[in-house]
Amino acid sequence: MVTFDPYQFSRMRRGVVCVLTGVLLPFFAPAQGVASGKGVSEPDTALRSVVEYFQKYRQYTRKPDPSPALLVTKNFTVTLGDSALHLRKRTLNLINPFGPEKYPLSYSVLYRNRLVSLLAPGSFACFHPETGQRDTVLENRLNTRLFSRHWLLDGRLVGQSGRRNFQFDPERGWRKFAGQVPLGERNKLFEDDTYLVYNDCRGEFGGEVFFYHKRTRKTHAATSVCAVWVRRVSEGYEVLSNLGHMTGHAYKQLIPNPEALPVWRQPSKRRTDPRVDAVGAVWPRFNFLGLQIFGGIVWGNRSIYLLNVASQTFLATQNDQTFAIVDPFFTKDLYAHDPVTTHYPGITLINFGRYELGVNYEKTCFLFREGEVTQILWK
Repeated sequence: MVTFDPYQFSRMRRGVVCVLTGVLLPFFAPAQGVASGKGVSEPDTALRSVVEYFQKYRQYTRKPDPSPALLVTKNFTVTLGDSALHLRKRTLNLINPFGPEKYPLSYSVLYRNRLVSLLAPGSFACFHPETGQRDTVLENRLNTRLFSRHWLLDGRLVGQSGRRNFQFDPERGWRKFAGQVPLGERNKLFEDDTYLVYNDCRGEFGGEVFFYHKRTRKTHAATSVCAVWVRRVSEGYEVLSNLGHMTGHAYKQLIPNPEALPVWRQPSKRRTDPRVDAVGAVWPRFNFLGLQIFGGIVWGNRSIYLLNVASQTFLATQNDQTFAIVDPFFTKDLYAHDPVTTHYPGITLINFGRYELGVNYEKTCFLFREGEVTQILWK
């Protein structure tokens, strides 16, 4: 159920979420849940709360009724999908078993069919993603030292302890890791056999997306403020960027060949380097002001976006300048700082960041599996 909250609308909320999306079975075909956005007189019952939300939003903001659309701006239009995704929803509450601090220190990953989270004071908690039950056997093997960050790189669990990086060997335990990790305290955005992709986000002051080439060991960069979802497609690499400054800004670019981007050299001052974009190396896909897109999943052959508009987050498709809402999603208080979408075989993990005192934490996860979405809350 989506409800309009004037207090929520009048403020900017910062939170963290991680979302896991499982393989969608063939009977969840696009025709059943992916909409054209033409507008319908009788909405799908699962979308009635969306209609009611926008009615109250228009009353509060004194905007005219754009029926059959839900919202019309000079940059984009929001409509109701012809049908909903009809996701079954449930919630799991998880706690830090090692101390009072409830949020993970770095973004959770999927490893050996477990949701692996690093919690203060620096220990791993491993959960069955279906039930939330802890795997204490795996925890005992991992927690032989304290860590400050962790990633999943080349399928290996990598942790930072002190100033050194270690990889976990299921047979021998933790061993030194000599490979490349995202620079600083950045999160991995994407990885394949050729590239390790991560970003640097400075909000309205700029940002970059980095493609580290594993063979040449060179890092290529393009301007991105701020990259949240990198996806490999037939034409190259799609980079979705999102900025929460002012009314919001979301845009998507295609990078056909990352090696055509300039090799990254850290500028002398902390600002966007004007040389990071090469002519013809980055192609625009879309560009929207007045909304945010926190990431998304792939449903059938189409992208379903986590669209934040009118102070609420929905699941929506995009076609030209039109977004069609196909699911009201979970809560009225779902806002992301530094969101990251990461694909695993058959699963997509989306992390939202909670920013406090210069540090990003994690607050929530959503697990999509066979038409069902489970919200995991850190309590």
